Amino acid sequence: VNTIRFDFIPDSDTKGHCQDISKRNIKEDKPNKTLIVWWSRDALTPQLSTDYKDQIYAAMRLLVLVAQYDGEESRKHSEKACGGCTVEVLLMEENKSFMYSDNLEARNQEEGGLIIRTVYESLIPTALTDSDVGLCAMLKSPPAAEAYKKLVTNNKVRILVERDNKEKPSEVCLVDGSLELHVGLGIVERLAAGNKKGWPERDWRERWAVALSALEPMVSHETDKKFEATAASLRKALKVNEDFRIYVDWPSFINEGGYTTKHPTARLHIATNLRTSMAAETLLGDAGFSGTRGLCEFDEVTKAILAKVKSVCFSVKSDAGSVSPSPTATLRDDGTLVLTYGIADAEKNKANGCHWVIEDFFQLRPLTENEAIARANNKIHNSVETMLGCKVEVQWQGVVNLGKFKTNRKEYVQVIDRLRDLVINMTVQDGGDFGTASLQHCIGQHSGMKSAFSSQCSKGVVIAFQPGHGGTHYGASRGLVSGAFSISVVDNSLNIVTSYDYKQTGGCGRAAQFVLAPTEAMKLEDDLRRRIAANMRQREEDDRKSKMRSWESDCERTKRDNERAQSDYKTAMERYNRDKQMSCTYCPVSTKGKKRCGVCNWTGKVTNNNKTSVCNSCKGVGHFPCDHCGGTKLEYGIRTLNMPTAPMPKSPPNQPVFPSMPDFYAQL
Repeated sequence: VNTIRFDFIPDSDTKGHCQDISKRNIKEDKPNKTLIVWWSRDALTPQLSTDYKDQIYAAMRLLVLVAQYDGEESRKHSEKACGGCTVEVLLMEENKSFMYSDNLEARNQEEGGLIIRTVYESLIPTALTDSDVGLCAMLKSPPAAEAYKKLVTNNKVRILVERDNKEKPSEVCLVDGSLELHVGLGIVERLAAGNKKGWPERDWRERWAVALSALEPMVSHETDKKFEATAASLRKALKVNEDFRIYVDWPSFINEGGYTTKHPTARLHIATNLRTSMAAETLLGDAGFSGTRGLCEFDEVTKAILAKVKSVCFSVKSDAGSVSPSPTATLRDDGTLVLTYGIADAEKNKANGCHWVIEDFFQLRPLTENEAIARANNKIHNSVETMLGCKVEVQWQGVVNLGKFKTNRKEYVQVIDRLRDLVINMTVQDGGDFGTASLQHCIGQHSGMKSAFSSQCSKGVVIAFQPGHGGTHYGASRGLVSGAFSISVVDNSLNIVTSYDYKQTGGCGRAAQFVLAPTEAMKLEDDLRRRIAANMRQREEDDRKSKMRSWESDCERTKRDNERAQSDYKTAMERYNRDKQMSCTYCPVSTKGKKRCGVCNWTGKVTNNNKTSVCNSCKGVGHFPCDHCGGTKLEYGIRTLNMPTAPMPKSPPNQPVFPSMPDFYAQL
């Protein structure tokens, strides 16, 4: 351009040239190297205040180049932030750049400019330079950075906006040693039209990592502390060193279709879940290995596991959805225990402990039962046998063979511990009262029981548990002796049978005393019954005396209330009679209930002009009745004076009637 020509068009019919100032009032005349500016009278004022720069850019098809020039700062910043890589932005149409095409109309130039600005101002800052979600965030991970250096051989990132596939979802891929980000033009156009800042997608970090096959190494590095803490806790529970590997077997599933077709964010969640919360929930606690009720509760069970398992790994069944909230277990030939979750459970972070899965897989229950029984017997020996001075045998085999015990999959060890505590409770822990005294207490406190136990139970005590066992009633009393037991002497052994379902029974000593030393037991029970009956009789007598005292007090109070009411009534009547005879306080005694006529002044006549006539006011009477007493001369002559009502005397309460004294001894 070497000439700028201004054309003024006075005819209002031609003002159509200037209706759209930004597009039609400037035109480039290429053959004559002339830039033409059209003016009209109607558009003169607005045109003088118009910024012509963008219009000139549009007329000369420079909008795309200017937008690209303005975006250079953002591009250079992204190159620096991403470690000095080269960033290219291409707008593609039929796989060719259209940025410099000479045959584009001004409309396409404006569109291209907006697209370029959106790419530089929204897409690049989010997808590349954002330190939390962009390429820069991925490069913070050493494994991902190493993969970038190894695979992106020309250190170039290309952003391609595709016009021929406008609605194509954004895609990241590795092509000929370059990272490429493809995005459909339609997405960019909508963002440009809405003048929105920022890019809506925030998952670029994992998408770049997937393109470089670095997602799983990146996750492993980021979750290393948590996973190693879980692994350390497992090794501690198993009592093994660091040669025992715990890991996620990435190669077993990351190339499977069910995993690779997942969105990068879903793959990030799966990988992170496996290394953090799912690993901890699967391996640790009572539902795993490390809890007090975990797989390592017994050393022999731990040894049995370590005899077969040399390492533990996690995997994902990528061709299935939710297999089970609990993992499935398999054992490889090299001794690797593989715990596999369904891909849907891994994505949703659903995990259960592996305790019962591994127990079933290695058939550890019989061994665990034996270890729990051995521990129970050892405690019974230390707590019971040493105190009773005899052998105590619990028929555990009968417990193990019970259907209720067999179907208890998760808490059978707790059942054994509960029954062990019942044995200790019934034999050596005093129940605190007569009927629940322990066996040790009865032997130690009563000579007859001690002698009988020594002579009849030389082989010791045998205890059995039966579901729903109702027990046997002992003694003459109704409930002074615990009925939770059935006791007998067989082959010089004291056999005790009680319910499998009890959580607490109290001691069995008193029931055993009725079997071994019945005379002594009956006498003790009879003495207790008499003491209790005497106490009950005394309480009943005290209660009756208290009720009689209460009745007498109520009678005395009723009498006083009646006397007070009569006294109040008498006083009220005296006041009533006095008030009834009281003289009127408004009229003098001399007037006798009359009030003089103010016209005739008592005469009953009126004189006017020497003529005397009857007073019209009082009708010749000379007075009126008193307004207050009505002529009765009494204070309450015409007013009502209420006469007091005589009180109704209260009736005394009924005297308590007691039945004959119960036979409390018989009741017991």
